[in-house]
Amino acid sequence: MENMPADIIEGNNRKLYTPSYFIACSILFLGMTSYYIFVLFPLYLEKNGFSLSDIGLVMGVFSISAILIKVRLGKKMDKRDARFFVLAGLAGLFSVSIAYMILPPAGFIMGILRVMQGAFYGSFFTGIFTWTSRHSPPDRLGEGIGIFGIAGLAPMAAGPLIGEIVVAKFSFAGIFAVAAACCLAGFLLGLMLPKDSFLPPREEGSRSFFSLLFDRASLPVMSVAFIFGTASSSVFSFLAPFAASMKIDEVGSFFTAYALSSILTRIITGRLSDRYGRKLIIVPALVFIGLGVGGIGIFPFLMSIVGGVLLGMGHGLIYPTMTALALEVIPEEYRGSAMSIFTAASDTGQFMGSIIYGIIAEAAGFTPMYLVAGIVVLCGLPIIIFFGKETVRNNKPGAA
Repeated sequence: MENMPADIIEGNNRKLYTPSYFIACSILFLGMTSYYIFVLFPLYLEKNGFSLSDIGLVMGVFSISAILIKVRLGKKMDKRDARFFVLAGLAGLFSVSIAYMILPPAGFIMGILRVMQGAFYGSFFTGIFTWTSRHSPPDRLGEGIGIFGIAGLAPMAAGPLIGEIVVAKFSFAGIFAVAAACCLAGFLLGLMLPKDSFLPPREEGSRSFFSLLFDRASLPVMSVAFIFGTASSSVFSFLAPFAASMKIDEVGSFFTAYALSSILTRIITGRLSDRYGRKLIIVPALVFIGLGVGGIGIFPFLMSIVGGVLLGMGHGLIYPTMTALALEVIPEEYRGSAMSIFTAASDTGQFMGSIIYGIIAEAAGFTPMYLVAGIVVLCGLPIIIFFGKETVRNNKPGAA
């Protein structure tokens, strides 16, 4: 306890909104700006002769790489300061962004760079969320994760729009340069984060990644995280090519509406799951996402503001609530593993979705692909309703 930062040693009255919390928010903002600007990366691949299935594979290996690194890092993060993983991830992402600017867009090279990018992103993302979860009061965990996540969503509003402007003026090399600059700035801020604090698990009887994953309480949560990942892949891997095929020149407005809707939803509903329960929030969120994704295939205008608002509401409700639930169904001393398992489950869904939906789109078109994606999301409803564990019982969150 003596090595804990002073701003979090406040017992049951521990503060949430501290200077270090906002430094972490800034780091997440910069790291996710470098991530969301790559929404246009499928167009870069398409421009250089990649087929839809090739695009799905290249986009998908990012996720599988992140999954493997999280399986590897979960137990290490339980025993080590999460700042190390944040800094290592940002340094690696900076290097990969520079490599995109220098190396030719050959299939093998793009695949290798996406593998590296996924691994470094996995380290950064899991590290920064683990750090934040350890610095959030237990009875305000949903709020802490939800508001923190706004810093990761804000770049979604600006990233694709900025990317379109940058590509128009400087070609795709411009977005790689912006991504590199964001990672460098995030790394420098990361040096200012205070020392992490955590309760290391006992060596005797320590549980493995897979024993925690397949625990009766955690498996339903991770299954829904997987399903959410498939929905994300259908949007982030294929919305831009679908829009291009429909002669819709810009998709930036969709992602802006998505991000703003998600941010507003988190601000309005931030404390609801802490007070009334996680499942009450997750169920309608799955409905919003399922209808939004499936609707894109039937009503192409949903690729604009309307669809962005609907899916953004779903994301704003489900992600912080699912994250908090994942952290609660696994013992606190395994918080690094819990974040690794949760994000790995979502990444696995993204990986599988990118490949399977790429094959469906190439064989049958985008409309059937989005219909299938929407149905898959709705399959998460019976899982969370009948098998999900409720961890909140009429809590009364404290003041800021």
